[in-house]
Amino acid sequence: MIDHGYGELHPLYEAMSVCSGTLQWLDQQEQERSDWELCVQLVKLGKALQEVIDSSRVGKTPGAIPEEMLLFLVLCLGTVTSMTRLINRRVRENLVERSARLRQQIDFLLNQVDDLTEKVDEVMEAWELSLDNDLVSKLRAAVKQLDSSKTDVPSWRETLELISD
Repeated sequence: MIDHGYGELHPLYEAMSVCSGTLQWLDQQEQERSDWELCVQLVKLGKALQEVIDSSRVGKTPGAIPEEMLLFLVLCLGTVTSMTRLINRRVRENLVERSARLRQQIDFLLNQVDDLTEKVDEVMEAWELSLDNDLVSKLRAAVKQLDSSKTDVPSWRETLELISD
């Protein structure tokens, strides 16, 4: 059976090639499964952020929440926004290493999480502003002076800049 022309090595080379291809396929499947789980987690994160935004629009206004609790909520919102930005940065840093089939979906989900994080950050800023009693008094006075016939309403940040001086 020994052929010194090394023809008997062909089955061995074929077995090695098939083994290598199978391991590569398994690694790819594991990467896709991992990336699919990442997509699921990003969807869950987006849903949770949207629930925070929705709950900030209904229910108690910041003025109805005790100041100590509001301060705690502002700190929690700050933590959430910091964590989501860290997640996005880390995933984006190695996006090219993600499964090619899921890369576009991951990028789309990251963009959604970015947008929702900005909205959560705006909620945090608004709630944080309500903790500044001097600023709240200035805002109330400014609201009383608004001309209700105007239809052009400036951004709240621009308005704050004008009255904060």
